[in-house]
Amino acid sequence: MMLPLRYLTQWRIAGLALLGAVFLAALVPSSLLWPGGLPISQWTQGDDKLVHAVTFAIMTTWFGGQYAQQGFWKILLGLALFGVLIEICQGVVGYRTRDAIDVAANLVGILVGYVIVRFWLAGWSARTESWFDRQFGRRSVD
Repeated sequence: MMLPLRYLTQWRIAGLALLGAVFLAALVPSSLLWPGGLPISQWTQGDDKLVHAVTFAIMTTWFGGQYAQQGFWKILLGLALFGVLIEICQGVVGYRTRDAIDVAANLVGILVGYVIVRFWLAGWSARTESWFDRQFGRRSVD
């Protein structure tokens, strides 16, 4: 169940943009994303698993801050399926490869994100809205 957020439309748009950016980054040739065509594997010493884990931890934390704890399983399942979808799509394009270890790294990131939200950042989006309203005065956005 989603938290009662005042800026719900904006949170949803930002979340869709995040998913779209991750999906796009996962499918375009890496030479298009990095300065001078530098592949990410050189930045991570040939192992992109840390990038997978961090990306999915960030996404889990993002979406986890917008849902009540009892609905959190939907986020975990949805992001796990999203990671599988990315790997399937990477197997279809000719310049990326499908890798089951990437899915495992995604799951590690989801677990890390879950721990972060469960023990430290639950409801962070509602607190962000409250801070925003205190700083700038409550404004009707929807």
